[in-house]
Amino acid sequence: MPTNCCLTPDGRELRVTEAESGRVVLANEGFTRITGIAVEAARGRTTAELGIWPDLGQRRAFIDRLLAEGRLRDFPMRLKRADGQERSVVVSSALFELEGTRYAVTIARDVTLTSTTSTAR
Repeated sequence: MPTNCCLTPDGRELRVTEAESGRVVLANEGFTRITGIAVEAARGRTTAELGIWPDLGQRRAFIDRLLAEGRLRDFPMRLKRADGQERSVVVSSALFELEGTRYAVTIARDVTLTSTTSTAR
């Protein structure tokens, strides 16, 4: 399976993870832009191992809702880049099953500048 795939028209981060564990199966270049982590370095590791969630409780709430509802849209979260910088993101995700394993396909949009601009007003 390729490690880098799934271009989005607007360059958003896209990743496929094992739903329960958060293990990265596929990701695109948007993943690297938003997290600062190379796709090749992320594949096979969990998002918790990668350290991208500054608040693991927030991640748990996201996963619990996703598993209960099957899909989420425009879920606000905080993300921590490899350089330690925190970003505001809006995440949409949906579950699918393949060969007995549940996966989540997730798209994240960095809204840090939008959030900063709104807060400054």
